[in-house]
Amino acid sequence: MKPEVAYVELTLPDNVKEYLRTILKQVVNEDQFYTSSVMPHINGDVTIKSHLKLFYGLEPEAAKNEELLNLLKSTEVKELLLGEFMLLNGYQNLYKILTVKVVESERNLTTLVNKIRKFSPRPNSYEFKPHITLAYVTADYSLPITQPVLKESISTQDLQVSI
Repeated sequence: MKPEVAYVELTLPDNVKEYLRTILKQVVNEDQFYTSSVMPHINGDVTIKSHLKLFYGLEPEAAKNEELLNLLKSTEVKELLLGEFMLLNGYQNLYKILTVKVVESERNLTTLVNKIRKFSPRPNSYEFKPHITLAYVTADYSLPITQPVLKESISTQDLQVSI
Protein backbone atom coordinates (compact mmCIF):
# COMPACT_ATOMS: atom_id res chain seq x y z
CA MET A 1 0.00 0.00 0.00
CA LYS A 2 1.40 3.39 -1.04
CA PRO A 3 1.69 6.01 1.73
CA GLU A 4 -0.65 8.97 1.40
CA VAL A 5 1.87 11.55 2.59
CA ALA A 6 5.66 11.67 2.54
CA TYR A 7 7.91 13.54 4.93
CA VAL A 8 11.50 14.76 5.16
CA GLU A 9 13.54 13.84 8.20
CA LEU A 10 16.99 14.19 9.66
CA THR A 11 18.00 10.68 10.70
CA LEU A 12 20.00 10.47 13.92
CA PRO A 13 23.02 8.16 14.25
CA ASP A 14 22.84 5.14 16.57
CA ASN A 15 25.07 6.69 19.25
CA VAL A 16 22.65 9.62 19.57
CA LYS A 17 19.68 7.24 19.77
CA GLU A 18 21.42 5.35 22.58
CA TYR A 19 22.12 8.61 24.41
CA LEU A 20 18.43 9.58 24.13
CA ARG A 21 17.35 6.14 25.38
CA THR A 22 19.63 6.52 28.42
CA ILE A 23 18.13 9.93 29.19
CA LEU A 24 14.59 8.61 28.69
CA LYS A 25 15.11 5.89 31.29
CA GLN A 26 15.87 8.64 33.81
CA VAL A 27 12.53 10.41 33.32
CA VAL A 28 10.02 7.66 32.49
CA ASN A 29 9.24 4.39 34.30
CA GLU A 30 8.20 1.35 32.25
CA ASP A 31 4.61 1.55 33.51
CA GLN A 32 4.28 5.13 32.24
CA PHE A 33 4.69 4.23 28.56
CA TYR A 34 1.61 4.33 26.33
CA THR A 35 1.06 1.90 23.45
CA SER A 36 -1.78 2.12 20.95
CA SER A 37 -3.46 -1.03 19.69
CA VAL A 38 -4.61 0.89 16.61
CA MET A 39 -1.58 2.99 15.60
CA PRO A 40 1.63 0.88 15.59
CA HIS A 41 3.98 3.91 15.65
CA ILE A 42 2.52 4.98 19.03
CA ASN A 43 4.56 2.48 20.96
CA GLY A 44 6.05 3.70 24.25
CA ASP A 45 9.81 4.21 23.96
CA VAL A 46 10.51 5.24 20.36
CA THR A 47 14.12 6.37 20.77
CA ILE A 48 15.29 3.55 18.50
CA LYS A 49 13.55 5.43 15.66
CA SER A 50 14.59 8.91 16.80
CA HIS A 51 14.72 11.51 14.08
CA LEU A 52 14.00 15.17 13.53
CA LYS A 53 11.01 15.50 11.21
CA LEU A 54 11.57 18.57 9.06
CA PHE A 55 8.46 18.53 6.91
CA TYR A 56 5.29 16.45 6.76
CA GLY A 57 2.92 16.85 3.85
CA LEU A 58 4.70 16.00 0.61
CA GLU A 59 3.16 13.91 -2.09
CA PRO A 60 4.97 10.53 -2.25
CA GLU A 61 6.13 11.39 -5.79
CA ALA A 62 8.29 14.15 -4.28
CA ALA A 63 10.84 11.47 -3.42
CA LYS A 64 11.69 11.45 -7.15
CA ASN A 65 11.86 15.23 -7.61
CA GLU A 66 15.46 16.00 -8.66
CA GLU A 67 15.34 19.60 -7.47
CA LEU A 68 14.17 18.56 -4.01
CA LEU A 69 16.68 15.70 -3.86
CA ASN A 70 19.52 18.09 -4.79
CA LEU A 71 18.38 20.51 -2.09
CA LEU A 72 18.43 17.74 0.51
CA LYS A 73 21.82 16.40 -0.64
CA SER A 74 23.35 19.86 -0.39
CA THR A 75 21.99 20.45 3.10
CA GLU A 76 24.56 20.51 5.87
CA VAL A 77 23.47 20.71 9.47
CA LYS A 78 26.57 20.61 11.65
CA GLU A 79 24.94 20.20 15.05
CA LEU A 80 21.63 20.10 16.85
CA LEU A 81 21.28 22.20 19.98
CA LEU A 82 19.12 20.45 22.55
CA GLY A 83 16.65 22.39 24.63
CA GLU A 84 14.37 21.21 27.38
CA PHE A 85 11.96 18.31 27.65
CA MET A 86 8.52 19.12 26.31
CA LEU A 87 5.16 17.32 26.55
CA LEU A 88 2.63 17.47 23.72
CA ASN A 89 -0.96 16.29 24.03
CA GLY A 90 -1.75 13.21 21.98
CA TYR A 91 -4.88 12.35 20.05
CA GLN A 92 -7.99 13.21 22.10
CA ASN A 93 -5.71 13.50 25.17
CA LEU A 94 -5.45 9.70 25.36
CA TYR A 95 -1.68 10.02 25.87
CA LYS A 96 1.15 12.54 25.86
CA ILE A 97 4.19 12.76 23.63
CA LEU A 98 7.52 13.30 25.37
CA THR A 99 9.95 15.26 23.21
CA VAL A 100 13.17 17.23 23.43
CA LYS A 101 13.13 20.70 21.88
CA VAL A 102 15.76 21.42 19.26
CA VAL A 103 16.92 25.01 19.62
CA GLU A 104 17.68 27.04 16.53
CA SER A 105 20.37 29.62 17.02
CA GLU A 106 20.59 30.66 13.37
CA ARG A 107 17.23 29.39 12.05
CA ASN A 108 18.97 27.09 9.56
CA LEU A 109 16.36 24.38 10.05
CA THR A 110 13.47 26.80 9.54
CA THR A 111 15.12 28.13 6.39
CA LEU A 112 15.46 24.57 5.08
CA VAL A 113 11.86 23.75 5.97
CA ASN A 114 10.65 26.84 4.14
CA LYS A 115 12.55 25.70 1.03
CA ILE A 116 10.98 22.22 1.31
CA ARG A 117 7.50 23.76 1.68
CA LYS A 118 7.72 24.93 -1.94
CA PHE A 119 7.49 21.28 -3.04
CA SER A 120 4.21 20.67 -1.22
CA PRO A 121 0.67 21.25 -2.47
CA ARG A 122 -0.14 22.29 1.14
CA PRO A 123 2.87 24.48 1.97
CA ASN A 124 1.39 26.06 5.09
CA SER A 125 -0.07 22.93 6.62
CA TYR A 126 1.63 23.33 10.02
CA GLU A 127 4.01 25.45 12.05
CA PHE A 128 7.50 23.95 12.27
CA LYS A 129 8.58 23.40 15.89
CA PRO A 130 11.84 21.42 15.87
CA HIS A 131 11.81 18.54 18.34
CA ILE A 132 12.83 14.91 18.72
CA THR A 133 10.14 12.51 19.91
CA LEU A 134 11.36 10.21 22.70
CA ALA A 135 8.25 8.38 23.85
CA TYR A 136 4.51 8.13 24.08
CA VAL A 137 3.47 8.25 27.72
CA THR A 138 0.25 7.91 29.69
CA ALA A 139 -2.14 10.87 29.85
CA ASP A 140 -1.40 11.42 33.55
CA TYR A 141 2.39 11.50 33.08
CA SER A 142 4.25 14.60 34.22
CA LEU A 143 7.94 15.33 34.05
CA PRO A 144 9.87 14.70 37.26
CA ILE A 145 10.87 17.75 39.27
CA THR A 146 14.53 16.75 39.03
CA GLN A 147 15.48 16.07 35.43
CA PRO A 148 18.78 14.98 33.92
CA VAL A 149 20.82 17.68 32.26
CA LEU A 150 20.83 17.17 28.51
CA LYS A 151 23.94 17.53 26.39
CA GLU A 152 23.98 21.01 25.00
CA SER A 153 24.50 19.85 21.45
CA ILE A 154 24.67 16.77 19.26
CA SER A 155 27.23 16.62 16.50
CA THR A 156 25.49 15.86 13.26
CA GLN A 157 28.39 14.54 11.22
CA ASP A 158 26.47 11.31 10.61
CA LEU A 159 23.04 12.84 10.03
CA GLN A 160 21.22 12.09 6.82
CA VAL A 161 18.39 14.11 5.34
CA SER A 162 15.94 11.84 3.59
CA ILE A 163 12.38 11.50 2.33
